[in-house]
Amino acid sequence: MDVILVHGLLGNPTNVWFPWLMGELEKQGIAVRSLVMPNPAVPDRDAWVATVKDAIKEPGQTILVGHSLGCAAILQAVAAFPPESFPRVIFVAGFGRSFMAALDTWFPSPIDFEHVRHVSRAWTVIHSTNDRLVPYKEGVWLADRLHAQIVTKENGHFRVREGAQQLPEVLDAILSTKKDA
Repeated sequence: MDVILVHGLLGNPTNVWFPWLMGELEKQGIAVRSLVMPNPAVPDRDAWVATVKDAIKEPGQTILVGHSLGCAAILQAVAAFPPESFPRVIFVAGFGRSFMAALDTWFPSPIDFEHVRHVSRAWTVIHSTNDRLVPYKEGVWLADRLHAQIVTKENGHFRVREGAQQLPEVLDAILSTKKDA
């Protein structure tokens, strides 16, 4: 099993709760990579989507974990795959309708959620009721579209300064997927 982490806007491979998660996965003997996304201050959709696609070697053995804008990059990347390609995709503080409208270059055409939701055997959306960047109702909207399990927290946008140095719910979702494999 391979876990790929995709950071968000202004992020890097070692911010938010990624270092903690990487350490926990390594203890379990699970391969994990945290991608270096190009130009995180001014992200280009095509470059980010290509980076995610290029990182995926064996979709059937790959769990994708995105934070914030990383979720949008993952969603665009997996849309090109056939049904049930991935065992699980996890979105943390993802995106919603207001984000899609504001960054129309990231969503040049409507998302085919009917197709995309079948690309992964399981989806998990973790979202905070007090996320000021992406309101909770948008996380619920995204979870509904993906038929995802939604995990509700109160950790803002899941940044370290908001107390999100660890995120056991992501680890639990990954470990439950490994157990079911």
